[in-house]
Amino acid sequence: MTAAPPLVLLAHHLKTLKLPTFLREYEKVAGECAREGADHPRYLLRLAELELLTPRRMTPARPCWPRSRPPRGKAVDVILAAKVRLRVDDA
Repeated sequence: MTAAPPLVLLAHHLKTLKLPTFLREYEKVAGECAREGADHPRYLLRLAELELLTPRRMTPARPCWPRSRPPRGKAVDVILAAKVRLRVDDA
């Protein structure tokens, strides 16, 4: 079995860690740091700053309870009263 090339592994790890800016910018920032003679910590710092500055597209959380319906023939207040009685009885 052949080992995967380092760049393929790096891309996979960055996707898994959900670091899209690292994945997109690491080569460009590496070139800039090489030209400027920056060390590894400064390279990583620049990448981390870019990642933090990139706005994230947050997916809204899907509520699970608004779509649920009470069982047929039972009103919500009857169900809630039963739950309250169960909590009182358990205590």
